[in-house]
Amino acid sequence: MDADELAELRAALRRIDDDRDYYALTLTAEEDGRINLASQTSFVGEGSKPHWELRAASIVDAHYMFRTWDKFGETPLVVNDERCLAIWLRVGGNALIEASIVRERLPSLLEPKESVPTVLLGGVRPLSSVPPTALQHAPSRKLRMSIIQRDDFRCRVCGRRPADHVDIELQVHHIRPHGKGGLTEENNLITLCSTCHPGLAPHFNLHLFELLPGGIPMADIDLDGMHREYVAGVQRYRTLGIGSTPN
Repeated sequence: MDADELAELRAALRRIDDDRDYYALTLTAEEDGRINLASQTSFVGEGSKPHWELRAASIVDAHYMFRTWDKFGETPLVVNDERCLAIWLRVGGNALIEASIVRERLPSLLEPKESVPTVLLGGVRPLSSVPPTALQHAPSRKLRMSIIQRDDFRCRVCGRRPADHVDIELQVHHIRPHGKGGLTEENNLITLCSTCHPGLAPHFNLHLFELLPGGIPMADIDLDGMHREYVAGVQRYRTLGIGSTPN
């Protein structure tokens, strides 16, 4: 490929056609080699349980998405043809994919899929990414003890622990209640004592997330951490050397 052809290809990978619709997709990989194909989605119906949703990939404002990703150093590719699609499938990362290509090559993204709430207010994640144990109401004995050890054998509200106060009984609490779609996993569980736990009002108190080790401030999303995970996920994908359409 000569310099002119390379320049033309680079321009094509950044060209948004205002007469076309686009989907916003992200292609990364987990540490265990699993491929993640994520998309910007919208609500299309109620899920099978309260607070679960049916969601499907949705048409986006392509120029807005491009500027947003570019602002955070995650500049997307723009895919208007098969040549550009092949490049994105090889390098991964963010992409604005022309709608007809998604319908033909990635039709499963348009099928409604169940999603469950995340720890961030209003956030969701695909049910397919949730391990079965996280759907159980009660944490396993191993997970319960892991949470108590993580929290230094103390109530995260009052700071007391059984070693210092004989009346203290430690309990593991779902911050987002299980009945409101909360999952039984580490970032939704916190250690409370038998005094503070029943005294919660309201029972679903988002500020408890801020008391977790490391904290999850409700007024602040860790954009730097999200960017680092994105970069790592793209790098992992590229080491796999995959260049075909994901299932």
